[in-house]
Amino acid sequence: MLVYLPRLNLFKVEISEKLEKLVPGEHLEESLNRHRSGDFGIISLKDWKENEKDIRSKKGMVVSRFEYVTEAGALIEYIVCTDFKNKKTEVTEIEEDAEFIKDQLDRLK
Repeated sequence: MLVYLPRLNLFKVEISEKLEKLVPGEHLEESLNRHRSGDFGIISLKDWKENEKDIRSKKGMVVSRFEYVTEAGALIEYIVCTDFKNKKTEVTEIEEDAEFIKDQLDRLK
């Protein structure tokens, strides 16, 4: 088992119902631990640097992107987003909430 050193507070964690049904809990927990420790998954270097800046300032949002492949071979893509202002972390499937995802990704550009 890997040990992750926390770098940011997740505050209140909200995982979408749909994602909870698609992705095993232990995989979601691993993704949250990675996010909390500063491993942002599959994002660009530019986005990674923006996350680092937001962690240091404790302002803005820290966004990570992860994937899960089901036993049937389906790819589930999702993001973990910690919002310092609203003091919460949301875990959402990318296709599930396209507008929310678009807003988060636009912020990183």
